[in-house]
Parts: sequence; C-alpha cells; structure tokens
Amino acid sequence: MAQQSINDDDRVTEFVEFARKYCELIESHERLTLHEFIGQCAVLIGHLFGAGAALVDVVCELPGGFCHEGLAHEQSQELRDKLAEKLGTHNRYWVVFDPYDKESVCSYGLGGDLAEIYRDLLRPLHIYGNSEQENRAAVSDWRFHFLIHWGRHCTHALVAINC
Repeated sequence: MAQQSINDDDRVTEFVEFARKYCELIESHERLTLHEFIGQCAVLIGHLFGAGAALVDVVCELPGGFCHEGLAHEQSQELRDKLAEKLGTHNRYWVVFDPYDKESVCSYGLGGDLAEIYRDLLRPLHIYGNSEQENRAAVSDWRFHFLIHWGRHCTHALVAINC
C-alpha cells in the first residue's frame, strides 16, 4: 500500500500557512506599529502553537537528518536586537522556566522568543514544496523542534504578550 502524501494532510497545510504568515509578519515588523505587531503576533503564535501540536509524526528520510539551512547566528542575533528595539520596555519579562521548580525564575526577551520561533519555522520552509521527501523532512523538523524548542518560546511569548 502506498504511503499517503504529506501534502494531503490538512494539518500540514494549515501549519504551513501559519508558518508562512508568521515569517512574513516578522520580516515586515518595521512597517507596523507596536500595537499592530503585538496583536498580530498574539493571533499567529496562538495558531502556530495549536497547529504545531497537531502536526503528524513523520520520519525524516533525508540523508543527514533534519533541515540545517537557515539564519546564520549573526542574522538571528540582528533580528533579535531589532525586535527587542521595537518592543522597547515590553521586551524583558520574567518567567518560571521549570514550573516544577520554584527557583527557576529567569529573565527572557520577547524579541528573542519571536526570533527563535522565526528561525525554527523558516529553515524548513526553504525546502517545503520541493518534493515529497523534503516535505516529510520539513514536517519532521517542525514537529521535533516544536517539542524541544520553539513550542516553549510560543508559550512564553503568549504569556508575555497577554500580560
């Protein structure tokens, strides 16, 4: 029996749409007021978190594993700094990193959260749409990094934005 194409999964289609919109928002942040930017972030991050949690579990079949191309460290740091500047006094916030350890309070930057989410979404977008194998690798990358990295940045960012 043939394996179903990842492109036929509505959860993937929905996720890719939100990922593209989020990346476009981050790339156009300078054209928006702070209020517009934060409002759009809140909506898209909420959608991304839900869609990321619903992504199918697929095996990456690319040699070498997950997608590796993306923002260079310097580009990521530059974006984080620009977003932090835009957010101004709304950038720094406090969070309990481990909700089971009351001593794990630390300071985070909302600009850093937004940049980290962007970086983890953008990398697989570069290969998504090229082939079934690359689409599966992109979905695998998004899901894996949602579980270990950008999902937490979403939840922290949403709390900070909501406050």
